[in-house]
This record gives sequence, C-alpha cells and structure tokens, in this order.
Amino acid sequence: MKYILYINFLLFLVGCTSPIKQKNEGIVNQHIQTIISQLEDNNIGLIKYLNKSGKEDTLKIESVNWKKELSIFINNDIKPNNLTKYNVVDDKQKSTVTYISKDESNKIKFLNIKFNNEIVETIKISIVNQENIYDIKYELEINRKNGFLIEAQHQVDYLYKDDFRVEGKFFKK
Repeated sequence: MKYILYINFLLFLVGCTSPIKQKNEGIVNQHIQTIISQLEDNNIGLIKYLNKSGKEDTLKIESVNWKKELSIFINNDIKPNNLTKYNVVDDKQKSTVTYISKDESNKIKFLNIKFNNEIVETIKISIVNQENIYDIKYELEINRKNGFLIEAQHQVDYLYKDDFRVEGKFFKK
C-alpha cells in the first residue's frame, strides 16, 4: 500500500513538471501554411516589387524561402484565446469570414478571409499599432494564386514618416 501511494505521488509530480504543449495557432496560420505547401509543391517563384518612399526596386527570386517571405502574415494573426475581442461576421453568400476588433488595444483591427469552394482564396489583414509618439499601420493581402501586397506607414510624431509597399507576384519556374 505504501508503494502504491509513493508511485502515485511520483506520477503526480512528474505530471506537474511535464507540461503538455498545446497548439496556440491563430486563424491565419493554418491557411498560410497550406498556401506555403502549395507554392513549394508547385515550384513557384517570386517577383517582388519594392517601393520605399518613392524609391523602387524589383527582385526576382527563383529559390524562395516562403516561410520567411510570408512571415508577416503568420506573425500577425488572431490567437484563439483572443477571439472574444472580435466581432465575427460569417457571410455565407460572399463566402467570407470577417473579424472586426471590439477592443482598441487590439493591434489587428480587421481580418477577412475569402473562400472559394471551402479553400482560402484571399486573406486581408489591417494592423494599427499606436503608441505615445509613433504610429505603425499595415495593410496585408495575400491571394493564393496571384501573390501578396504589403503596404505600411510608419510615423514618429513630428520627426519621421516612411511609407513602403511590397508587391509579390507568384510565377511558375
């Protein structure tokens, strides 16, 4: 009997010290991972059109690290434990699900996912990060067939303002 209590006690301690890892992936992450898999499987390249405060550049990338290129979408996601801070509009006619922030403290103000036959077609994310002296605004959009668009505006009160735009077009290699 002593041994059973002792073993139960040890199992209890081991259970307390071995945390179970739970996935805390957001709404967008699973869809972006699917898009990344499709891009990799179909041997897709990327042409990036960059514009920073009027200065333009173009890059053609044949060997693309898609996780890196699309990390801004993965890193700006609504986690399941924050869903209560959003109004969710599920429009069956338009095949869209839209998350609209109810809380001023949310950096993600708007997230829209458009489906085509239950497959994600387009994801749009609007992000605003306002602190005492600076504002950062991002408009993100990805279309699984065509490419992505990132528009950003950074502003430090009375000192600095910077706009940039990155348009990524997918192409078959």
